[in-house]
Amino acid sequence: MRAVREKIGLNQKDIAEALGVGQPYITRLETGGVKTDFLLRALTFYKQYISLDRLFNEQVSILDCLAEEMKSPRKELIDKRAENIREEVNEILANLKEEQNKNIEKAIKEFNVKIDAIKE
Repeated sequence: MRAVREKIGLNQKDIAEALGVGQPYITRLETGGVKTDFLLRALTFYKQYISLDRLFNEQVSILDCLAEEMKSPRKELIDKRAENIREEVNEILANLKEEQNKNIEKAIKEFNVKIDAIKE
């Protein structure tokens, strides 16, 4: 993570401010002394600079991936990020739709039970 941070030209203080933590916490993150819940927030932050599948691909150098993405024309980077956002929002909305459908089905069943009770 340190290599990525340095490659994109940020210091630990910049990362700490973006993630809402102190700079010493970023030091621990980069040296492996951080719990996974924070690591997930940190990965979300780094995701704007490099795709996570490339970040975790042990066959490819993180710095090479980052250098490649940084060389890409700005429009391509924006398009890639926009597509990532689209996928994430669509997934969130699909999950919300599924949850709402379950709640509607439950409400219909409860309503029908009450109507049946009135009829008896």
